[in-house]
Amino acid sequence: MNLLPYIPEDAAAKLGRCVIIGGSGFLGSNLANALHSAGADVTTLSRHSNKQLTERGIPHIHADITE
Repeated sequence: MNLLPYIPEDAAAKLGRCVIIGGSGFLGSNLANALHSAGADVTTLSRHSNKQLTERGIPHIHADITE
């Protein structure tokens, strides 16, 4: 079973650069993986890091939006 959402390559190319707030959680990390796999330039922002995303070359910004 594939948990990654389907994102057509042409849609990812149109998106260009994306920032995913909450990118270390279940939904955000799967969305980041799918967009990155489709060719989009993805950066995640969250309070916690995600080692798997970092290993795939997806940049992460460590921050808390409540501060």
